[in-house]
Amino acid sequence: MRSLEPSFRSPAEWEVAGRLQADYEQRSAHFAEHVEGAEPLDDARLHEIERSLRGEAYQAERRALHELRRTGEVGDDVYRRIEWDLDLAESRLE
Repeated sequence: MRSLEPSFRSPAEWEVAGRLQADYEQRSAHFAEHVEGAEPLDDARLHEIERSLRGEAYQAERRALHELRRTGEVGDDVYRRIEWDLDLAESRLE
C-alpha cells in the first residue's frame, strides 16, 4: 500500500487506503492470535468495544465542533450540517 501513496491524487484515495490498511492490520492480528494459540475475542465483544470507542470519538468530535462554533471558526450552516452528520452516525450505533 505504501508504494502506491506517491500516486494518490485525492483525499478519497488516502481515505480508502487507510481503511484498507486498517482492515489488513486487523486480519493480521486475528490470524496471529490463532497461530499463538490465543482465543480471539468473539464478534459480539468486538462489536461492543467498537461501539463504545466510536461513541467516545463522536462525543469528542461534537465537543470540538461546539468549540469551533463558539469561537466563530464555523458558521451556523456548516455547524448544522456537521451536527446532522454526527447525529446520524450516533443513531447508527444503537
